[in-house]
Amino acid sequence: MLKVTWLTFSLLFMFNLAASKAFASPTSNNGFYISPKLIAAHSSLSDGKVSGSYLEPLTLYTDQNHSKDDNNTSDIVGGALFSIGYNSEYWRAELSYSYRFRFDLNGDSGELDPEKYQRHNNIPGHFRLDINTQATRLDFYYKIMAWQTENLKPFVGVSIESLQHNIFAKVRNGYNYTEEKVRNRSVTLGLGLGTEIIWKKNINWTVSLHYIDLGNINIGPQSDNAYFSSKAFNTIDVMFGVNYYF
Repeated sequence: MLKVTWLTFSLLFMFNLAASKAFASPTSNNGFYISPKLIAAHSSLSDGKVSGSYLEPLTLYTDQNHSKDDNNTSDIVGGALFSIGYNSEYWRAELSYSYRFRFDLNGDSGELDPEKYQRHNNIPGHFRLDINTQATRLDFYYKIMAWQTENLKPFVGVSIESLQHNIFAKVRNGYNYTEEKVRNRSVTLGLGLGTEIIWKKNINWTVSLHYIDLGNINIGPQSDNAYFSSKAFNTIDVMFGVNYYF
């Protein structure tokens, strides 16, 4: 009876030891940290509309997406983000400031009129928007314990942003021109997936992929009562950074 009990105890001990090694969190830093990050983003603007003195049809394009097929377009945007965070065993939270530079949006409005607008590429209406975005952001990440290894700490997360689009608008409608600075504000949500990469004491690399709703873009009235608006502005971000723990 004693031998059976000892054998059972030994097997349970070995099983628990193996399980603890299989599911234990890798050595990590806990507590407060700072994190500078770089952002490389593919941003998309869709369902653009014009109104007022602007006439349909509307075609949108950017410096990197030259196709003038419809009222949707995209652009490659760079940016940076600085975070103050707190790390625990199962979750991590960050408060950040971010800046995106910049989405270059071009729009042509109205039908071609080769006789009347020869000096303006035959387009009755045109605008260019330089859209720079700054935001205060809160991220909450949950660590995926089952995927952790000795060097990787994967996570999923959600974010909420209070953002402001700073827009420099150059607008023409016929022969009327305006230039103006416009601000659009929104509160939006995002989703993220990534990992910390353990490097050395107090310093980890981080890489992540995020989908973020950037709200709406609206300008007007400008240049003879011309309006432009979009219903969807979003981005897919790849972020690279360093977490430095105190």
